Amino acid sequence: MEQIIVDELDPGFKDEVAKKIGIEEIKPCYACGSCTGVCPVREVVEDFDPRRIIHMIVLGMRKQVLSSDLIWFCCLCNSCFFVCPQQIKFSRVAAELRALAVAEDYVDE
Repeated sequence: MEQIIVDELDPGFKDEVAKKIGIEEIKPCYACGSCTGVCPVREVVEDFDPRRIIHMIVLGMRKQVLSSDLIWFCCLCNSCFFVCPQQIKFSRVAAELRALAVAEDYVDE
């Protein structure tokens, strides 16, 4: 598990992501794991876990999330949305994280 350094956390990160998506898309997540259970990417990439990525956003782990290769693995299939009790569309979250990563130069070209 990655070490969390409190001084590096950005408490407004979750609000920024939610605002850019246009709705309060990630805040209702209570980490039930339904998304991870049906994710086809998870079957191939063991470290890919939408629930964990959302948790990292909520914690304010901006640098760790935007510099992670994992945000690029989501295939945008929306399988997670159909089983999510909170109707969170992780594909929208992933798309926004990718745009932020590019805009903030976290992507190696």
